[in-house]
Amino acid sequence: MPELEHLSESGMEYLVVLDGFDSSRLLAIAEADYTRLGFSTATALKQDAAFLPMEKLINKQRSLTDGTPIPAKYEDASHLRYGTLVGSTNHWTMDGNHIEIRIPWTRINVSDPSSAQVLDDERTFYTDPLRDVIATSATDALVLSVVAANKAGSTVLDATSSISYTLPTWNQPVYQERLKASYPLLAAYFSEEHAHD
Repeated sequence: MPELEHLSESGMEYLVVLDGFDSSRLLAIAEADYTRLGFSTATALKQDAAFLPMEKLINKQRSLTDGTPIPAKYEDASHLRYGTLVGSTNHWTMDGNHIEIRIPWTRINVSDPSSAQVLDDERTFYTDPLRDVIATSATDALVLSVVAANKAGSTVLDATSSISYTLPTWNQPVYQERLKASYPLLAAYFSEEHAHD
């Protein structure tokens, strides 16, 4: 990824890079990267923050009793899957000049979007903390900046003003029922099953 000359007025903790259908990703500064046990924001505005891939350790390195090593296994928490946003597996889609992005709340340290609570704990953790141990605070808004660049790193668009997105609070989640993709298959199976009755 080329280095971009962009100065955000509020600072940036996460960086969404949309540079291909299979290579797009979410990067984070160490302080805000939950995969590195970072549950806070940067304490001071930095101008040289390194945005790193988010890789969650899911199996530690170990050895079998005969000494055979088993390497550590990581989940790529940075990868942003492209595709339709029906269901919950894809993160972004594009239709003409319209791009829609959906980032899981936990990836950006939002602990409870219904009350605008974010993880805000500067303590050092050496292992995954237990439930309800990490300190939280209410956020006024998520601040977004947009920069578009070509593959060489030349800035095509630099939105100098940030956009503030205030999280709408709620007590009852809004939902919409839908048929799962397997519905036609199951409907056909059961209609054939009962056709012989």
